[in-house]
Amino acid sequence: MENLPEIKLPRAPKGLRFDVQAIADPVFAVNADSSTPTISIFAVIGLDVTAQRIAGALRAIGNRPLTAQINSPGGDYYEGIAIYNLFRQHPQPVTVQVLGIAASAASIIAMAGNRIEMARNADIMIHRAKSIAMGDAALMIDAADFLEKLDAAMAKTYAARTGLPLDQITAMMAAETYLPSDEALNLGFADALLAQDAAPQPRRLESAAAHSKIEFETQLRGMGFARAAAARLAAGGWPALAGAAGEATDLDQIIARLAANTDEIKALR
Repeated sequence: MENLPEIKLPRAPKGLRFDVQAIADPVFAVNADSSTPTISIFAVIGLDVTAQRIAGALRAIGNRPLTAQINSPGGDYYEGIAIYNLFRQHPQPVTVQVLGIAASAASIIAMAGNRIEMARNADIMIHRAKSIAMGDAALMIDAADFLEKLDAAMAKTYAARTGLPLDQITAMMAAETYLPSDEALNLGFADALLAQDAAPQPRRLESAAAHSKIEFETQLRGMGFARAAAARLAAGGWPALAGAAGEATDLDQIIARLAANTDEIKALR
């Protein structure tokens, strides 16, 4: 997105490193030959997924839109920030799809998407930067100062993407916040659900044989209802079964329509 800031960080103090641990069966895959190029990031940032490998993938994709699929626990923030900046500078739109989780450094990468889509059961996790430091008191002070600057840079990135105030973002980071898809959408961390999750769930109830109110009434008479009772029941129930103006219909609507005529039906039967 054009309004996303470039992330610039100071040099990390000597003796400080990020705690990056491998995960089982990591995947970094690039499909640059298809009509819709895709980069799959299902691994730790900084181990199997590096800025160097992403840069190579982007060169192979060239001046075309791409989709970046993410399921990553995060990893090295410097690598994550570099990947964010690479995606941000790509000349064509980048669609990020969070398929499982985009946590920590992976959540920063996700923010580079011109469009961010999430699976309905996926999560984005944000938190304050964490690292391992070894050295004297001066180095520890430098490390704390560095981590605060890193937190500030991340908070500005989330704020630029979401439009949320910085104090709200920093509070969420301090609490190590997991954002399921509905919350991520409401807060601006994502733009939409994946297409298959966003599609409305069909709930229309269709009769096995009835295709009109008359056929429905005939079925009711075959069940033992008198003509008058069947007519009243069909009048109340068929609009629900058929749907109003093509809208989806659920069982609650049918029950509500039929309930209005229950007493009269009982009296006529």
